Amino acid sequence: MEIRKSTTADIELILRMYDHSRGVMRADGNHAQWVGYPTADDVAEDIARGVSYIVEGLGTFALVPGDEPTYAYIDHGHWLDNDTPYSTLHRLAALPGSHGIADIAFRYAKAHCMHLRADTHHSNRPMHHILEKENFIYCGIIYMPDGSPRDAYEWWRTR
Repeated sequence: MEIRKSTTADIELILRMYDHSRGVMRADGNHAQWVGYPTADDVAEDIARGVSYIVEGLGTFALVPGDEPTYAYIDHGHWLDNDTPYSTLHRLAALPGSHGIADIAFRYAKAHCMHLRADTHHSNRPMHHILEKENFIYCGIIYMPDGSPRDAYEWWRTR
């Protein structure tokens, strides 16, 4: 399975992946997540920052090193490790008919990062299941810039 950094030539493909994954969320009852997001501008920014990846024939994800601004404050819990640098997994999406993108993305992230964080909408039951299966620990609630809550998770290799 080839994993490579996305290029601007991939923007339309990535947008199709987001559209498909948005439809899967809606079919599962998650009508609040990814409304008007991610956009072509979001994809272009991820590509420019070098954090967007393509899993050939399957899907896409972003692996963003450094502090995530929305993680500065956590409610109803706490981060387990505030001293170790981390990367954040964002915007996991698949092509129609593909399976296994989450396993591949998490395996890649864990091989390249000692400490990971992720968040998801409370209604995104499949992502909650994946995060728990990947041994991420629920830490509390973070808030998006628009004030909407997300369930926050953390993982690190030394534990």
